[in-house]
Order: sequence, then structure tokens, then C-alpha cells
Amino acid sequence: MLSGAGAAIQIESVKHAEMTQTPNNFIKHEMPGFLSQHRLPAEFQQLAERHYLPFAERLPTERQKDAPLLLGVNGAQGTGKSTLADFLRLAATSMFDWNVAV
Repeated sequence: MLSGAGAAIQIESVKHAEMTQTPNNFIKHEMPGFLSQHRLPAEFQQLAERHYLPFAERLPTERQKDAPLLLGVNGAQGTGKSTLADFLRLAATSMFDWNVAV
């Protein structure tokens, strides 16, 4: 669900913190399609590896067991809120096998 200058991400899961795909495999297998889908330059991968991926890896520690995790993303138009939300969706579904709604 996207609204105004913010994005909301709701993450629910039956599994708590079992990693189904390593971060390196995620970058190797998922990033090319992500970059293409969002029409991002190859250099974006460095930003994602440095900032987005460590944040995604922390998601299980932010979530209470058997409870949904709700994240809010705020920022001005064109700052990458939707890109971040979609990256976190892809990471949570690929690395943790979570169900995610954006």
C-alpha cells in the first residue's frame, strides 16, 4: 500500500528467522532482475549491498515472533521509497520465505 510521501510495508510470516537464501545468493540471483525491473543503473547494486541488504538482514530481529512487522518509509517524491519497499519485499520473500504486502 503506497500513499502520499510514504510507503507502508506489512510483513507476515509463519517462520521467524530461518534464512532460505543467503545474502550472496540473493544478490547473485535476484539483483539483475530487480535492477532491470526498476531501470536502475548497475552502480545501484553497490548502494543496495552497502545499505539496503544489511537493513533487510536485520528484519527478523525487528519482528516479534508470530506477529506481523509493519514498516513505514517516509521521504520526498523521487527519493526511492518505492524502490526500497520493493527491495525489502523481494529480500524478505527470497531470503526468509515471508509473505509481504507493499
